[in-house]
Amino acid sequence: MRILETLSWAEIASALGARTRGNAPGSPRGVSIDTRTLEPHDIFFALRGENSDGHAHLRPAFDRGALCAVIQDAGRADEVPFSLIVADVEKALFLLGGLIRSRTSIPFVAITGSAGKTTAKDFTAEILRAKGPVLATRGNLNNHLGVPLTLARLTSEHWAAVLECGMSRAGELSRLARLIRPKVAVITNVAAVHLEFFESVARIADAKAEIFETLGAGDTAVAPAGEPLLSGRARAVPGAARLFGEGDHSFVRALDVSMSLEGSQFDLLSGDARVHVTLPVPGPHAISNLLAATAVAATLGLPLETIAARAADLKPASNRGGVRRLRDDILVIDDSYNSNPKALLCAIDTLALARDRRRVACLGEMRELGPRGPELHREAGAAIGARVDLLLGVGALAREILEGASALPEEAKRSFETSADLAAEIKHLVRAHDAVLVKGSRGVRMERVVEALVSAHGGGPD
Repeated sequence: MRILETLSWAEIASALGARTRGNAPGSPRGVSIDTRTLEPHDIFFALRGENSDGHAHLRPAFDRGALCAVIQDAGRADEVPFSLIVADVEKALFLLGGLIRSRTSIPFVAITGSAGKTTAKDFTAEILRAKGPVLATRGNLNNHLGVPLTLARLTSEHWAAVLECGMSRAGELSRLARLIRPKVAVITNVAAVHLEFFESVARIADAKAEIFETLGAGDTAVAPAGEPLLSGRARAVPGAARLFGEGDHSFVRALDVSMSLEGSQFDLLSGDARVHVTLPVPGPHAISNLLAATAVAATLGLPLETIAARAADLKPASNRGGVRRLRDDILVIDDSYNSNPKALLCAIDTLALARDRRRVACLGEMRELGPRGPELHREAGAAIGARVDLLLGVGALAREILEGASALPEEAKRSFETSADLAAEIKHLVRAHDAVLVKGSRGVRMERVVEALVSAHGGGPD
């Protein structure tokens, strides 16, 4: 049973600071902010945004089975059978998440990072499911709206919860940390992202470390051992610090690593315990994410043998680094969901595992980098160097990647205005036996290129 179903309307109204209007119905089962995905017995929160107002969708919400509308325009209350009138609908959703969180004592895990947080979240949740049901973030519901929506799915059967936490500005993770109150808080890494709001990577590290703010003496901070900006902050928390990867004071690391596009094999070492792991997800960053997940799972009592067994069945989320084998022996690394400089170079590391193949990189521009955007694109191009055989850029900033890749001859580089333009040409640019990386910021829609390749050459899911 969902925790939400155990709450009375009086409890909910009190927590939200709401006035009730109408006849209270049966118990709510879920929460929605979108009538298109609303399910029967949901509470509909009529959020107001720049381009929409949920108050305009009250009748459709009840037509789809909503039990209650949370509104701030009291004049609309007579349009629906039952409503909660609040001063701020967005704040009310957050407060409901806090009420649900207060009714459980299970361990919560909060995960953030400049790159890899979704994969680390997925790995952690799948490993912890060896012990029982686990609540985990779905999709990209990792902000001040998504986290309360995730909490609304919490049931009495869950033994743990793993929540992804995103941020673009200082203070956002502090607010989420106070809501989640994690037993274990994880930062996967820190890098140059959201630089339109931060003056340096050190300031980004400060903002990421907000995820540690609510940790107490019995809690644990998890961070990469090899990143001083994070490891020092983790070790400063009142509770324990468990660092992963290469570096001083590492709690868990990988030894004797062998990597290919099929995945990795290595020994997982923690203290005196050592087990062999087969991880069917390619790339060194996948190993790093597994080490972070291992630190969490071990903290919550799972033995390394169980972690290794679960690792053998892990897989990446859609568009996040999975390898698709198409006809003509073409391998596509579909990492089209998003991009930033650190994540891009990690993806290039994965492409480099394609030995004895021509390596093609289809790279969309990286957004949200502020004034340093052109410079960071050129630096990425220089780091890519001659590690690829054909470099295809999409968007104005991606031209800077091509310029920075001075080690590549001009005939091995080509620029496109949009992903649709590249998608229209890609079948003429890719050959049999190629390995193709597709990556770019979300707004560039690089998945179009993957779809064009699949259409031209056929192939199964990633």
